[in-house]
Amino acid sequence: ECVGDGKSDCTLAIRDAIAACHAAGGGRVVVPPAPGSGIDVDVDVDLAYAGNGSGNGNDNGNDNGSIMSSWLRGRSHDDQQQAQKQPQKQKQQDNIGIYMTGPIVLLSNVNLHVPNGATLRFVRNKSAYLPPVRSRYEGVELMNYSPFIYAYGETNIALTGGGILDGNADEVNWWDWKLGPDLDDRGPERYDRKILFQMMEENVPVSERMFGEGYHIRPNFIGPFRCSNVLIEDVTIINSPMWTIHPTFCTNVTVRGVTVNSPHGPNNDGCVVDSSQNVLIED
Repeated sequence: ECVGDGKSDCTLAIRDAIAACHAAGGGRVVVPPAPGSGIDVDVDVDLAYAGNGSGNGNDNGNDNGSIMSSWLRGRSHDDQQQAQKQPQKQKQQDNIGIYMTGPIVLLSNVNLHVPNGATLRFVRNKSAYLPPVRSRYEGVELMNYSPFIYAYGETNIALTGGGILDGNADEVNWWDWKLGPDLDDRGPERYDRKILFQMMEENVPVSERMFGEGYHIRPNFIGPFRCSNVLIEDVTIINSPMWTIHPTFCTNVTVRGVTVNSPHGPNNDGCVVDSSQNVLIED
């Protein structure tokens, strides 16, 4: 059972909801703002939205907002209007509405919706982010700990809502790999970074650049990889382990109305666009 109490692990419940939504043809997976409604992770599948539009999500318009498939546009517009009517809550009282989770993998035609009043807080257990997935670190591909929100080769994916995504990183969790115990940027990541870059220079296949357990290469927070039609809208992201939003080899990406608040972490860039095209960042 998935309970928003700041303690229960909701990883499997969220994963199952995304899989069910994808299998049903697409729609939203809604993280409720508080427990007690009888629905812990609600799969809101609206086939009218999923099937209303061009089908491939490409309108070939002049702005990236028009490139998104119609079900994403319609949903995000409604949510944006609703968010404007409600004050943003930056703090949760008594852990109500805080859902602990490991890495989340988005699938095609799924919008993970985290509304105002809900928080996804990512667990500190690093083994939860294994097995390694294909990603990129400072421009070099590798197999590494999963980004906290990941997708590979998917189409029409979204992350929306006025809620909070909390990476739970600090001076003793993820950041210490860069900062070191004395907070002087002499952590163990610098050694593993050299190993990775040497592998690149020697043309070691990406599948053999195996990091993760036993190494100290930090993952990024949101990392769609080789995806198309990606929307990230209205969420607040805090305490990222490294780069916050990192689309890699993606096409048609919109990042809109996002707040990034992670001022004390090393390399906590807000949005790093990596080898991607048709990217719109606004508001």
